[in-house]
Amino acid sequence: MGIGLSRLNLLTAGGTALLIALGIARLVPAYSSLSQTYDEPSHIGGGMEWLDKGVYTYEAKHPPLGRIAVALGPYLAGRRIDPVAAERVKNGPFHISRTEQELAWDEGSAILYSDGHYWRNLTLARLGSVPFLVLTCIGIVLWARRWFSAGAGLWGLLLFVSLPPVLGVAGQALTDMACTATVFLALYEFLRWLEDGQTRRSAVLGVALGLALLSKLSSIAFLGACFGVALIYFAWVAGRGWRSGLHGCWRRLCVVAGVALILTWAGYRFSFHPMSAEPGYAKTLARVSETNPRAGRVLDRLSRIPLPMPELPHGIYMLEHHNATGHESYLFGQYRSEGSWYFFPVIVAIKTPIGFLLLAFLGAAAIVSRSDRSRWRCATALFPLTILAVCMASHINIGVRHILPIYPLLAILAGHAISVSFRSRAKWVLGPAAVLLAGSVVLSSWMAHPDYMEYFNQLAGSHPERITVEADAGQDLHRLSQALRSLGAEQVALRILSSAELDKEGLPPISEVPQFRKVSGFVAISDWYFEMGYAHDKSFGWLREYTPIQRVGKTISLYRIP
Repeated sequence: MGIGLSRLNLLTAGGTALLIALGIARLVPAYSSLSQTYDEPSHIGGGMEWLDKGVYTYEAKHPPLGRIAVALGPYLAGRRIDPVAAERVKNGPFHISRTEQELAWDEGSAILYSDGHYWRNLTLARLGSVPFLVLTCIGIVLWARRWFSAGAGLWGLLLFVSLPPVLGVAGQALTDMACTATVFLALYEFLRWLEDGQTRRSAVLGVALGLALLSKLSSIAFLGACFGVALIYFAWVAGRGWRSGLHGCWRRLCVVAGVALILTWAGYRFSFHPMSAEPGYAKTLARVSETNPRAGRVLDRLSRIPLPMPELPHGIYMLEHHNATGHESYLFGQYRSEGSWYFFPVIVAIKTPIGFLLLAFLGAAAIVSRSDRSRWRCATALFPLTILAVCMASHINIGVRHILPIYPLLAILAGHAISVSFRSRAKWVLGPAAVLLAGSVVLSSWMAHPDYMEYFNQLAGSHPERITVEADAGQDLHRLSQALRSLGAEQVALRILSSAELDKEGLPPISEVPQFRKVSGFVAISDWYFEMGYAHDKSFGWLREYTPIQRVGKTISLYRIP
């Protein structure tokens, strides 16, 4: 029996390593074919400030861990912050005047273009997301082995590394993969903590919570909601005896909180200063004072007291203000400035392979059945629903990457469905059917390669840009440059969502596409402006009279207007 168990462990480890390697290998082509997406320079610049200057002042609403990871590759390659180059970027084509906190965009872009090695610098930055992809993959196997089965873990991992939304985000220098990995790790350690409750486990949970806090501030809402739902459910299932057992856990809770706060403070380099010294604080105080003068006066007095890591509460306020004011979005042909509650359910429904959604649903259904129910498995099914509910309450409706933490949980449920199908009475029917669904996920992923960001399933139809423009982030700029050269374009009217240095992209002379006035010649416009602009105020409506001569990538329409 021991030999059999060792062999099973060896096969599981080998299969895990192979699938992880496969997932990483599939990211490589995107590194050298997709231009920088809009937010990537800001994260590179923010992380480089932490590494190069030893401070962290850029955009407090983004914690430093994910940014440090994506800036580490360029930093080790000798790249540093160059204020002169950043100032030149700031005044480049179509770049608006930046606030002090948004200077990360300009410095990050200057780092990418430094020494004429744009693609190498971009690849080094994007490699910073890979460790978090690996951590998530390992977590899927560990979670499934503990509360489901080894087979469910491997099937779930195969599906996870085949998901276009996951590969699309993991191939960019963003903070969302870090958020996914650390939130998933924190949920796993939370269940382990409830399972055995040892002091050592409390310290590990504290580390996981600290890493999640340092990855993205939305992790606070995700984890708070999931912890609350799990505790309520466990108390309801186990009854009074389980609730009374929680009364003696205050010491362990102090260990969790203490470790989490110390690690988070270390991530902010043990900063200790008044909040009034934070960049952008003057605007924060003005906003508070405008809505509530008394609260503004109290905040003004409190903000002069030195605090440990004041960046964290200031960042939370900035994120809450962003959420309260909303973010422009587009869905089903309608422009919205404050989002809509059904944005994320729609995005998940059309951006995820249908076979994966069906398997995840069947896995959850198997857990609900009496023969398969346990509190740990039920928590696995409750967590993605809870994260979805949190996102539905948000007014920041940008894209699928903001709800990415649901995917490792859904992958476990999907893997469980496949594993259960081979143990059922109708295994000769259900087993092959489950494998076919898994095969459809893998096939969809290979067909999307390497444009994982632009993947939509069959529910989106042939024109997904009429439903949402969340896939447009400027990644097709290099392809546009190649297309214009092949057509011999001597000038182009351009309007795309990009943070790149357009004068270094090999483009012909550029002018802006007018919103309400026709121009002739080559015109290139991205879906973000074409669809959202028209939905907002009929901008670029004159272009709808013409047919594009080419779709560049899957996000830019290229016209030749007579």
